[in-house]
Amino acid sequence: LNANNTTKIRALWDQDTNMVYDSVKINEALSTGADDIPGDEIGHGTAVASVAAGSRLEEGSLFTGAAPDCEIVAVKLRPAKQYLRDYYRIADKEPAYSTDDILLAVKYVQQFVIPLYRPIVICLGLGTSFGSHSGVSLFSEYLQRIARSVSQAVVIGGGNEGNTAGHFRGRLTENQQQVELRVGEGVTGFTAELWGSK
Repeated sequence: LNANNTTKIRALWDQDTNMVYDSVKINEALSTGADDIPGDEIGHGTAVASVAAGSRLEEGSLFTGAAPDCEIVAVKLRPAKQYLRDYYRIADKEPAYSTDDILLAVKYVQQFVIPLYRPIVICLGLGTSFGSHSGVSLFSEYLQRIARSVSQAVVIGGGNEGNTAGHFRGRLTENQQQVELRVGEGVTGFTAELWGSK
């Protein structure tokens, strides 16, 4: 919120319902207490938005986001379809999203840029351990193209699973190398990927 309790959200696209809410509609809901604007049930998006755009609290002595005077264009992503969750063995309690829907969200946010007048920073506070991590996927190349554009920047979280040893690197030789996989109790399956380079 701004200091006057109006929203910083310029637009909110809910992919689940395909509804778009502008700041007028959101401010109406804030002033009347209506609950017809979709919320952040997980809380992660709200936390990321506060770090990026949080207002100055107590003249900045308590908290200030990185860009406290900016506006926000938010996308509430549609959860991944069940067949994808089943295929990748994603637990029901874990949030998961389709790359297609993330690409559509980025494209939606891009329409708010006005080169040399109103820049945008696209913040993707989500990620996965899947993929080659080499930057050559369709999604990676699309984000790189955006980041090279005038008045556009892309910020992506580095992940917070660094201490879980979810990656292994080795070299295939004639002498086989053994790798131990530890699976948590109650886990009924998992997905592993092997990536190589020649």
